[in-house]
Amino acid sequence: MFPFAHVGIGTHLIPGRVRASLPWRWVALGCLLPDLIDKPIWIVARLSSGAVDANGGLFASARLFGHSVFFAGLLALAAALVPAARMRALAYGAATHLLLDLVTDYALFGHGAWRTWLFWPLAVPSFATVSIPSLLRAFASEASSKVYLVGELVGAALLIRDRARRGGKRAWP
Repeated sequence: MFPFAHVGIGTHLIPGRVRASLPWRWVALGCLLPDLIDKPIWIVARLSSGAVDANGGLFASARLFGHSVFFAGLLALAAALVPAARMRALAYGAATHLLLDLVTDYALFGHGAWRTWLFWPLAVPSFATVSIPSLLRAFASEASSKVYLVGELVGAALLIRDRARRGGKRAWP
């Protein structure tokens, strides 16, 4: 999870007028929601014996249901049915998360890596296409990637700039 990138950049992907009508905390939560759902499940599966079979199985990647179009669709449907700004904020935020992960996957792996998670579990990767590194090695490889580091720096800079513009106020810039 790279929270500064997802929140800092993700909140700025939402059009300004729409963003101004949404509660910031709920948008920020939506920006992180796919990781907050999937990462704990993946970690537990990795630490549990037999949770990952030789072919990769359902938990071969840390991007599971929360990173799927099915989850995004459920959030959009809930936002349409429940006329609350909080639901719309979650739906917008989660959509930006998926967009940023698509861009990141394209930058790191090239065309097609997103198919292994965007339609989860229908496009479960095989062991041949996804290696399953240890938890620390998986994090270290992402943390050392220039794509992730630049995203974190840009996201943090956007959040700091927004905070400075607000002058300590809690409203959107």
